[in-house]
Amino acid sequence: VEKAGGVLRLTADLRRVTGLWQRLRHQRPRAEQHAFVEVALDAELRSLIPPPPLVVSEVLKLKAPERGIVALACGALGGDGAQELALVSRSHVRVGRIVRRAFAERQKAAWSTLSPVAPVPLREPIASAEITPEGALRVALSDRRDALELAADLSVQSRSPRPFPALGGPDALAELGPLRLGRDAGSAQLIALQAGGSAPQLHVGAKLALGDADSDGSPALASNADTLEPGKDRLTVVTLEGHQSKPRFELPAPGISAIAICSRREGAGMAQLVLASGDELWVIR
Repeated sequence: VEKAGGVLRLTADLRRVTGLWQRLRHQRPRAEQHAFVEVALDAELRSLIPPPPLVVSEVLKLKAPERGIVALACGALGGDGAQELALVSRSHVRVGRIVRRAFAERQKAAWSTLSPVAPVPLREPIASAEITPEGALRVALSDRRDALELAADLSVQSRSPRPFPALGGPDALAELGPLRLGRDAGSAQLIALQAGGSAPQLHVGAKLALGDADSDGSPALASNADTLEPGKDRLTVVTLEGHQSKPRFELPAPGISAIAICSRREGAGMAQLVLASGDELWVIR
């Protein structure tokens, strides 16, 4: 039993009893079955646990498996409860973990095997990626006809029309539960997309991500700068409180092409933020 971030998790492994010779050889039994269940801490209990500060203690820069990552997602993919990173490019969907300061790929699927080419692709691709609470990966790419829901092995579970907005609407979207935010393409202002919703007066770039990075129940918004000069780009993180926003930190990062906030914390600090910059992945802890 463990408390990880804002959830209480129970994990169980079934192992065979080891024999005398296995114990003498110090062989550890392998898990034959694995199961877990987790539940979010309620607001009353969460209020008794001070959230970690949203401050940067480490920026890990590692080589991406390919250049041109256009969407990222970070969360528990599949049924084992392990948090993974999903990378979407114009050619592939990849999932894996950060192991010993490198991206360890577990599975890869080519878009050519997942969906036909879109009738009218955009010159500059728009993509989205989300790991659902049920452990599925939802991805969409303007180069391709279908939006997809993928299983942990990246097999296609369902297809639907691409969710991208029409011309003249928001050019970036981010969701967290019922909260849906976008960027107005004309003014670069943050706007609320859910009925009756509100958004702080913020000037943002076209890369957005929402998450509860410190498990305090208030959403954090990560965005890039509204600039056409890659060298002047930066990551900005704020906490949203209704019509207001509380600045947390900024970090210069050239040419941000995708941002993700991991779905839960691992360790004492805030949940990891991941961004794609050129041919690198930045893991911000």
